[in-house]
Amino acid sequence: MRERNVPSAGTSGRRWLVDPISGTAGFVAGRPEYSVDLALEGAPVVSALPSLSVTMAAGRGIGCRIFRGEREEIARVSTRDEVNGARVCLHGKKKPVLPQCVVVDSGVPVLSLISGEVDAVVAAGAGLDEFDLVCLPVLVEEAGGRVAVVEEDVVPATNGALHDAFLPLPVARPGVEPGTPGS
Repeated sequence: MRERNVPSAGTSGRRWLVDPISGTAGFVAGRPEYSVDLALEGAPVVSALPSLSVTMAAGRGIGCRIFRGEREEIARVSTRDEVNGARVCLHGKKKPVLPQCVVVDSGVPVLSLISGEVDAVVAAGAGLDEFDLVCLPVLVEEAGGRVAVVEEDVVPATNGALHDAFLPLPVARPGVEPGTPGS
């Protein structure tokens, strides 16, 4: 379990959330898919993937951008509106079975979603905390998608177009271990 600094009260009424290494297990294992996340609660968020030279930035009402080195892109989710054949990244320890979807392996699922490479991301049993949940909705929603917390540890994020149809699927049969057929 990661230790967090104890919050200290300021005078502005605003609260900054900083996650210096989001994806600690991957970082420790030497994988480049970790991020450094910074959010001003209720305002802009930044998620930097320093090993990949990628930064995602978004703010309510101003959209979402992806910076790849010197290149800037407007982040936009896919437009797929059918669950059958939808490309989905699964993240976390409880992989739901989604036989009607195509499971895509991505070390950077949020980036894959906001760049339109996948149609949904399901984080299940991933130990999501307030730091994860402050950045995710702003990035995804400002790119045109939607995020929901279905259960305490099941969070689907979609392109928005298939959100309502997709929402009940991740909790249908959770608990499949990675590498299990159909996961």
